Amino acid sequence: MSHVKRVMTEISPDDSALQDRLADLLRAERLAPQRRGDWLLIDDAFPALRAHLDQGALRVELALYDGRVIRERFAAQDGLMAFSDGPLRVFLSAFWERHNPGLVAREVWKRVDGPWLAITGPYLRQVSSGEAAPVPYRLFGLVRDFVREAALDDDLHWLSMQVSVVEGQAHVAVQFDNVEQPELADALRALDWPRDARTHAMRNFMLLARS
Repeated sequence: MSHVKRVMTEISPDDSALQDRLADLLRAERLAPQRRGDWLLIDDAFPALRAHLDQGALRVELALYDGRVIRERFAAQDGLMAFSDGPLRVFLSAFWERHNPGLVAREVWKRVDGPWLAITGPYLRQVSSGEAAPVPYRLFGLVRDFVREAALDDDLHWLSMQVSVVEGQAHVAVQFDNVEQPELADALRALDWPRDARTHAMRNFMLLARS
C-alpha cells in the first residue's frame, strides 16, 4: 500500500460526489471498488481510478502500477457517460477481466521487439443532426503503422485521439502516453472526414500491452 499512499499525496482531494458516480459505474460491472482518499481501487490493488473537475472539464485518471497516470479529458456535461462508453470499456478488458467483444477489439500486433496486444475501444461518434458518418477507412491503418514504429520502452502504453469537424474543417488531437503527436494528428486530419454543414466529433482510446 506504500505506493498507493505516495500517489495520493501528489494529487489533491476532489469532489466526493464524482467519485461516488464513478464507483457506481464500476459496481454496474460487478466490481467492488474501495475508496482510498480520492482514488478507487479494485481488490485494494492498482490500477487506481479517479475523476475530478479541471478548468471546466472533466478529467478521469488511471494510476498505473509503475507510477504513471493515464489522463483523459471530457466535457464536464455528460463526461462520465463518455468515459463509460469509451476508455472504461478498455480498462475493464485490460485490468479487470470484464471484456466485451462487441465493444472492445483485442488484436496481436507484430513489431521487431515482439508481439504486442492492442486493446481498442469503440469509436465514439457524434453529429449535430442525422446519422453519424463512418470513420475513414484509413484511420486504423495509420494508427497501427504509428504504433509499429513508436518507441515502446514500457510494458504498457496508451493512445487517445479526438476529432471534431466544424464548418468542414477537421481538428485532430492525438496523445501517446499523454504526449501530443502532431505528425500523426496531421496525417489523420488529411483523411476523408465529412465536410458538410453539420458538426461531427469522434474519439477513441486504445491500450498496448507487451504480449
